[in-house]
Amino acid sequence: EGHALLDGTRAARKLTAPGFLSTHNVLVGHSNGGHAALSAQAYASSYGASGTIDAAVLYAPYWLNNGAWGALFGPLGKAFFSDGTFAFGMMYDYGHLGAYDGPGHETDAWDSSKNGFAAAKNLMENACLQDMVNLKALIFPNQTGSDLFTSDFTGPVATCGLFNKTWIVDRPVVDSTIPIVLWQGGADTTISPARAQCGVDRMAAENAMLTTCWDVCATHQTILPSGTPWIRQYLAQMTLGGSAPPACNSFPALTCSSPPPNPTDPN
Repeated sequence: EGHALLDGTRAARKLTAPGFLSTHNVLVGHSNGGHAALSAQAYASSYGASGTIDAAVLYAPYWLNNGAWGALFGPLGKAFFSDGTFAFGMMYDYGHLGAYDGPGHETDAWDSSKNGFAAAKNLMENACLQDMVNLKALIFPNQTGSDLFTSDFTGPVATCGLFNKTWIVDRPVVDSTIPIVLWQGGADTTISPARAQCGVDRMAAENAMLTTCWDVCATHQTILPSGTPWIRQYLAQMTLGGSAPPACNSFPALTCSSPPPNPTDPN
């Protein structure tokens, strides 16, 4: 994801006439797109981009340490089961196994003997993530990763070894020289404020140049129109030399609520 965003800066300038675009870039993402934007921010220095990466702007990003991601599909994950969590988890594993291990390996994390295997495969290949609402009872009857995933991906080895070994590169340490703005809604039930705090803790421990902004009434969806007027002025400041937006409301005092106990180490 992160590499694709950085490649996008190069592609955009190849698709447009020379001089049409400035040399400035800002990475913007919502939810899992925020995960991609943070990965791109972290890789910007080593992987490179066309032009400068002046900031990363995130709406309710999903940014946890690797162990927490792995734990979502183990026994602890039942407490966090939701249509979105498991649908995105399926998409993440399916896509990354295909990209890293090659075609034909997309479903290696799933147990083909499970009743919902065929439905899960069809969901990834022919349907939309919204269809998870109608299929969750078939794919995840017990609301746990073991309903679909192999024991390698749901047991301790997944949290402590296999998951880290396979996808640790997706969550590198953020770049402390590129500013990050994170907008979060207090009424978000997809990525709860306490879950978002896990990511804030991690970025703070990595010395991120971080600004947090808070709208107590915004949901996972309404944080977009809520935060955009402020962000529009922020983008003008960072890329065009405009005036800074007024100070936003920062996060309240929160405690991370992600199993396993959230370390600030990205691993």
